[in-house]
Amino acid sequence: MKSVVLTILAGLLLALIAAQSLGLLIAETGEVTVFAPCSMLLVFLGGNGPPSWILIAAVPTLVFWVWSPGLFRGKATIPLRSILLLAISVVASIVWFVGSWRYGLKYEGLTYSISTALLSVILAVLTGVLILQSRKSPSFAINLLVHFVLFAWLTTYAFPFFGELP
Repeated sequence: MKSVVLTILAGLLLALIAAQSLGLLIAETGEVTVFAPCSMLLVFLGGNGPPSWILIAAVPTLVFWVWSPGLFRGKATIPLRSILLLAISVVASIVWFVGSWRYGLKYEGLTYSISTALLSVILAVLTGVLILQSRKSPSFAINLLVHFVLFAWLTTYAFPFFGELP
């Protein structure tokens, strides 16, 4: 029962992180910020502002729960698909940063571009380190943390907005 509650809470926290990524929890400034990087994964879902973004903010939660059903049962092992998702996402994120970097510098500035890249690297490396730790001593807590950090990274800094705002 404890694993069910913790998995539900982690998923709900992801919805808050997604909402913050879209800038829904802070005053509307009309700009992306380091704390509201407006993840392109969420933007590609089709939102063009509140209230549709409120629904889009729930998507990472639903995907997290569907992707990780073993968490509800207290599983300690991390499925191979999650390791592959991290690997594919790291490569895609690098491609995103390289391909969009000049737009980030031009429209969001050096501080934003470097900060989001640094946070992206930190979260991706943290996920990888946690996966390695889980291989040495599997536990439900590490499995939950791996999936939470992975989806939080994908929802925020893996693919931050770089470019001109409409």
